[in-house]
Amino acid sequence: MLRSTYTTAAFVLLCASVSANGTYDVEVLDDNTNSLHQRLHTAKMDLWTRGNYKHMQSSNSCVDCEDSDLLLAQVEELEREVYWSSMRLGSVSNVRHEFFKNEQSRCLELDCPFDVVSGTKNLFNMRGGANVVANTIDSKLKELILKYGNDFKEAILQNEKEHAEDCNISCDAFYCAPKDTQPVIESNVTVTSYNFGATPPEDFANVFGFPLDIIKVSDNSLFPAEEAASVVKMAEEEGVANNEYKSGKYRLGGDWLVNLPKTREWFNSRLESTFFPLISNLFPEIVSSPSVLRAHSVSLLKYNASHPRTDVHIDNGILAMTVAMTPKNEYVGGGTFFEHMGIDDVLPMDVGHGTFRPGSVRHGGHKVTKGTRYILGAFLLIEDRVEHVRRLKNRGSELRRIPDLEMAAKHFEWALGINPKCTTCKFLAVILHITLPSVVSLSFTFLCHLHDLLNRSERLGRNFAHTKKIWRGRRED
Repeated sequence: MLRSTYTTAAFVLLCASVSANGTYDVEVLDDNTNSLHQRLHTAKMDLWTRGNYKHMQSSNSCVDCEDSDLLLAQVEELEREVYWSSMRLGSVSNVRHEFFKNEQSRCLELDCPFDVVSGTKNLFNMRGGANVVANTIDSKLKELILKYGNDFKEAILQNEKEHAEDCNISCDAFYCAPKDTQPVIESNVTVTSYNFGATPPEDFANVFGFPLDIIKVSDNSLFPAEEAASVVKMAEEEGVANNEYKSGKYRLGGDWLVNLPKTREWFNSRLESTFFPLISNLFPEIVSSPSVLRAHSVSLLKYNASHPRTDVHIDNGILAMTVAMTPKNEYVGGGTFFEHMGIDDVLPMDVGHGTFRPGSVRHGGHKVTKGTRYILGAFLLIEDRVEHVRRLKNRGSELRRIPDLEMAAKHFEWALGINPKCTTCKFLAVILHITLPSVVSLSFTFLCHLHDLLNRSERLGRNFAHTKKIWRGRRED
């Protein structure tokens, strides 16, 4: 087994094997192999801090140590992966680097005699979840309670109550992992990551470590095409093809999985075996364990010529997922796009592929002109993370429709107090103020803040359009 130790001058890498009494027989390697092992260790560590787990427990025997050509090929392959992999910033990267400084962490990577299960459990307790920034969020809320008063405090308590109720309802309908479930380290699924754009997630932006490439699209199928076809057939037998409901200005075909018991049974099995473990791995900053994930609203949607598309919208959950259930050769058009990338940039997703992302990114579905396309969509909650911004904004929208315009304005102001970059909160508040200035009373500081946000948003839009124009010109060249 390999171990690495430090000297004052450089790494001294040793190829060692464990003897029967637990001691190490050490063989010092030549300088060239030392350098390669140092590069190998660095590449593995870089990949792991960026969320790539598949090399964590790969081992290298002394036979490999003696074959420099084989070792060089392995090093160069991993370094290529580092070059193309996404960077994780902020607390996640710092915690992982700190953890790798001790002896046990190197054993995780280099397969030393170490209890991987308990060690990994401790590691993932450090990697993210509610405790990492709970104090920061609590401090922010306490400051805002002093600023906004008892009405704000009552709204926060109502958020927490509604969140707990929604999580309980989710567990009644969908799979919830046991409390002691730990994140799965290794996965055969690889993903391509896309940037979230200029606007951070509405809730927990500091936890996600924005800006990050936190839109994740699987490179391979999460389940076989035959399984997807079987699920669609089963859902059609349950009547999914005959139902429709309204989304924005479009009418969508499909139904909620709570109305499709057999389809829901399949989805629950996939939550346990595939979706929850994968999401826990993809978003370690925000998800401490699969046991905190909750499937809140889940539907199977049918797109065709009569129900062709969706508006640009955001999803009603801290995380969201979309899974393609139909092969691409069975329809024309369609596909998911994200507003900040441009309407023409459709994410490639064949049957069984999935997209996983924070729910507040603006996206839409392209028009299907021929054939039928089914997708599975789910909004996800996290038990130990209350989305105060989203809930305040949603309640403000409901109050606006009643109408209780003064209280609606307060809710938008409170949401912006928690996250000043919440764009939907900002636009709703501005619309409310402009349309009914005599009814709505907003503070001068709040209006100045909104004005600054609007100017900043306009500048970002101009910069993005200019950059995209330049990039397209380069591609054409």
